[in-house]
Amino acid sequence: MAFAELNDHQMEALTTHAAARKAHTRAELMRMLAELRLEFIEGAEEALRCSQWLSAQSDLVQAAYRLEVASARAEEEARRADALVWLAETPDLIASTRARALPQEGASDG
Repeated sequence: MAFAELNDHQMEALTTHAAARKAHTRAELMRMLAELRLEFIEGAEEALRCSQWLSAQSDLVQAAYRLEVASARAEEEARRADALVWLAETPDLIASTRARALPQEGASDG
């Protein structure tokens, strides 16, 4: 049956049906769009949480590295301080070592 063969009542029914279908399809598309927007928002929130978590992990790794470097520096400074204390507490050892070394140098020159 072609459109030209339809009477006014049939055309009106067809138009009403098409309009209802269009409205239903539009409503369905809007619902789907709302669901997609919600999924996008949830995904964005999850991505933000992951990003924040990764950023926190990165900050922790950097802090651990800085702590390791500071610890190594502190250990080196402690070794230096121990050496200075040892040297300060044993000046007679230094003097006696020098005294033993000097005669040997003089004896080998002669």
